[in-house]
Amino acid sequence: MRTILFVMIFSVLTGYSTFCETPASGTETSLKSFEEMLIDWAGSFLRKVPAEYCDTLNFHVKDSNSHYHLIFANGGFRLNNWKNPLSQITLTSDLDTYRRIYSGDLNAMTAAGRASYREAAPLDMILENGMTMRGINWDYAYFTMINFFNSHPSNKTLLGREHARKIHGGFAVALFYSKGFRSAFYSIQKGELLNEAGEKDPWNQSFIILSGSGFAQIGGETFPVKANEAYYIKPGVEHQVWTETEEGITLIWNAWGIEAW
Repeated sequence: MRTILFVMIFSVLTGYSTFCETPASGTETSLKSFEEMLIDWAGSFLRKVPAEYCDTLNFHVKDSNSHYHLIFANGGFRLNNWKNPLSQITLTSDLDTYRRIYSGDLNAMTAAGRASYREAAPLDMILENGMTMRGINWDYAYFTMINFFNSHPSNKTLLGREHARKIHGGFAVALFYSKGFRSAFYSIQKGELLNEAGEKDPWNQSFIILSGSGFAQIGGETFPVKANEAYYIKPGVEHQVWTETEEGITLIWNAWGIEAW
């Protein structure tokens, strides 16, 4: 399984002194403005970061072509409704996607997931000021993406096909990522094939079958798989999973090692 890429905004900016208080719960998600969602996200994010956390996060709403940025410093945050010209990345999406993420129906990692960074995703990025993919601090990017958009203190994530997007041929819910580790839930139905022929990667991987039954092709061997089984894929070995049942098959995919950035 090739890299599922997720990115976030990071560019420290100082010089602001007025910050927001941690917000209380507000109205229903469907009535929330983007500004209200940002304030709620920022308040929960502050509970997960060190007291000395200092950074600026840039956002764009496609529907209205509106720009915002959050400045974190001194244990608080400030929201401004313009684009920070010093930021190297801007996160962009439509309001409906932001609201789905806010409600927990779709997590941010899943919304930003793709098989290649050249593909579009519902939650996408704009590289600014000469930033490149190789220049991203992935430890920090993954931490921010996972923690900022999830208000639950332990980052509760809903599994299931209704919360997934099609990535690598199966329907995925991205789970927990850090530099050197990544994980995702996959739902595969009859007629779907997880990974294209010849798919191979330079890192260690595993499939943990949660439900259903089907087949796996690992290397040159094809064999049946079913719930409560786990399989290891060595680096550089082809691998695919599919099913011929109406029930389908679900699994947890893990990847680890220095190459799994």
